[in-house]
Amino acid sequence: MREIKFRAFIKKTGQMLDVIEISWYSKNVRCVEGGVNLNHSTGQCEHDWDFPLYNFDEIELVEFTDRKDKNCKEIYKGSKIRYLSLGSVFTGKIIWCEANLTWVVEAVDGDGLHQRLFLAHIKNPELMA
Repeated sequence: MREIKFRAFIKKTGQMLDVIEISWYSKNVRCVEGGVNLNHSTGQCEHDWDFPLYNFDEIELVEFTDRKDKNCKEIYKGSKIRYLSLGSVFTGKIIWCEANLTWVVEAVDGDGLHQRLFLAHIKNPELMA
């Protein structure tokens, strides 16, 4: 069974945050941001977590594809990846294909050759920063 999880793209700040709770009824999401920081004066680790709540109109939900790239980074809808196919390097964007009910990559190589492949058929994709 595939893992279903989301990230939220915060439109105002351009941040991508992990979603920990979605309320379809209230139309909002709770995210997690922050982390563990080292206090240089004390040498202690300090937790700096925040759990902001965003309305649906402030964010874009981005779904996990249940695939990881060759460096074990999670691939989400809208991610840009680079991969080798037909002897050429392609750069593509992950989209949901309603007709086939699957994740696909819409891509163009350096020569302008267009390609649309099932994400499941691509070996060793690499996320682009």
